[in-house]
Parts: sequence; structure tokens; C-alpha cells
Amino acid sequence: MNGQNNKGKMLKWLIPSIAIPAFILIAFISMLITIFFTSNESNQSDGTPASSPAPVITTDPTPEPTPEPAPPATPEAVPPPEEGRDVSTGAVAPVPGIATTIAAGWAHIVAVNTDGTVTAVGDNIYGQCDVSDWSDIIAIAANGYHTIGLKADGTVLATGDNQFGQCDVDDWSGIIAISTDKRNTVGLKADGTVILAGENMFGDYDVVSEWSDIIAISNGLFHIIGIQSDGKILTTDTYSNITGWTNVFAIVASNWHTVGLKKDGTVITDEPDSFAVSEWSDIVAVSTYNYHIVGLKSDGTAVAVLNSQQDFNYDQCNVSDWKDIVAVTTGMTFTVGLKYDGTLVLAGDFYRQDISGISNIKIPDQG
Repeated sequence: MNGQNNKGKMLKWLIPSIAIPAFILIAFISMLITIFFTSNESNQSDGTPASSPAPVITTDPTPEPTPEPAPPATPEAVPPPEEGRDVSTGAVAPVPGIATTIAAGWAHIVAVNTDGTVTAVGDNIYGQCDVSDWSDIIAIAANGYHTIGLKADGTVLATGDNQFGQCDVDDWSGIIAISTDKRNTVGLKADGTVILAGENMFGDYDVVSEWSDIIAISNGLFHIIGIQSDGKILTTDTYSNITGWTNVFAIVASNWHTVGLKKDGTVITDEPDSFAVSEWSDIVAVSTYNYHIVGLKSDGTAVAVLNSQQDFNYDQCNVSDWKDIVAVTTGMTFTVGLKYDGTLVLAGDFYRQDISGISNIKIPDQG
């Protein structure tokens, strides 16, 4: 009985002894839990996450948009003629004033393309337009039914009617400028001498063989003209009065008349009663055929006049609305203008031929 009482006494003492530490432990754990959650709530209240999540690594990130490619640059157009600039100067022409990349015959037009090939349109009865295989051309000339081309290496090509031997230029070399008429072709050499092909109608070969120091040439049906470096004018026509002209830097000949372009921009002709050019001014280039004369002004416009002694009007002088012109040439019944964008304009009767699709023609002063 006493043993049982003793056990009871021990349990009464032991239970409180165990309960007190357990209660303390539970209280301590509760306190830790309270502190943890309080701290967590405090961190969340200032916008900062309680803990930073592990970074997520993707193996296929969304790529940034690829920028669109820039549009190709637009090539700059050839600038329009500047005030006072000699816009029709060619790389091979020793003096300005004469077109070198466009030319015309009686019924055909030829033009040098920017790549050195040649475009031809019009009558081809004698093969004067058979130039599709020409290359490296830097200057062109035409008349009647034939075409002459000057190559960059100083040699010369010819095609078309050769009745008078005007196309016999295969052996020419060292040439820097060319001119042609129905019966003969003239070449200016780099040393200032002159060479001929074709008919020797008035002993022209003997006359020009003595010429030297020539810087410009032109020829018509009955005469050949040269300008020397000192400005002196030479001609095979013993009846012409043009040798007395002064201050002339460019000259063009036709069958029956001659036109000179003076340094002050005025124009002179040996047929003043037939061609009213005395009032022209600010001219930088000229061209003529049998019945009309055309002048290019420094502002890119053009003027033209008919032979008042002849009834030969095919509207070839209707050029008053032209602009942005850099070179002019003339055919029998028409006038051609080269624009600074490399296209052509036409006045007169070109035998119902269309030139509207022609483009990429070389501007003479591009060299």
C-alpha cells in the first residue's frame, strides 16, 4: 500500500516537471513562427518579395524584330546646265560648242550610250544604223546615209553609204575629233594635223595636208574648216570670207553656209541675209543642216532659225519650249536635243520615227 502511495507521489512530481519544459518549448516555437510570418509580411508590404525566385533560363528567347533593309539609294541625276557653263563640251572635242554624243544624217539619228555602245534609229537603207556591235565609242558623227564613230583608243569606225570613200577610215589612229559630210570625212589628230577620207573634189587633200596646230574641224559638201590654237580660221574654200572672223571658238559647216560661235556667246554666219542669228546671245553650242541653224543657250533652252531664202519648213525650228538641254544636232528636216537626264527631244519631221524610248545617252561633258 505504501509502495503504491510512493508511485503516486512520484507521478505527481514528474508530470509538472515534464509539462513545464514542453510548454516552454511550444511557446518558443510559436514565437519563432510569429517572428517569421511578421517579417515576411513586412517585406511584402514595401514591394520587395520575401525571397528572390531562381532565374528561369530559356534556350529559345524571342528574337528582337529584324529592322527592314534601307531602300536602295536613288542615283543622282545629271545636274542641269549651270549658268555660263559650256554644256556641250565633249571629252575628245578640243573646243566646246559642238555635240559629240548625238548626230544626225538626212533621215537617221545616232547617239552614244553611257556604256560606250551606240543607239541608232531611222532610215537604214545603206546600213547607216548598223552600229549594234560598236563599243568603246566616245564621239559620233553622221551625214547623208553614213555614220562615223570615234573610239577611246583613237581609232575610227564607219558604216553606211561609201559611194565616195567617206567610210574608208579603218586605218586611222591617233584621232581626237571627227566630222563628216555626204562626200568626205575629216579626222583631227592629236598632233594638230588633219586627215581626210572620201572625195577630193577641189584638191582638199593637198590643202589640209599643210595644216598644223589645228584644234577644231568641220566640213560641208564643198569646204573643210579648221581653227588653229591662236584662233585663226583656215578653209579650203577660196571664195569664203570666214577667214576674217575673230574670237570664234567653235565652227560648223553645211553644204552652202558656215556658222561660227564667238567667245561672247553670239553667233555669226557667212549667209547673214538667209539666217537671222545676229540677235542671238548667251549661246554655248550650235548645229546646222542645209536649211536651218540651232543654238543652245547656257540656261538649257534652245533657239532656231530657218533659211529665209528657202521654203523648207517642216517645223524643225519649233524648239521654244525645250528646256534642260545639254546638246543639239540637226538633220535634214528635224532637230534633236539631248536632255540632261539622257533622253532625247525632237522637233520637225523625222519620217514618223519614234525616239521617245531612247534613254541613257551620254552627256557630252561627262567625259
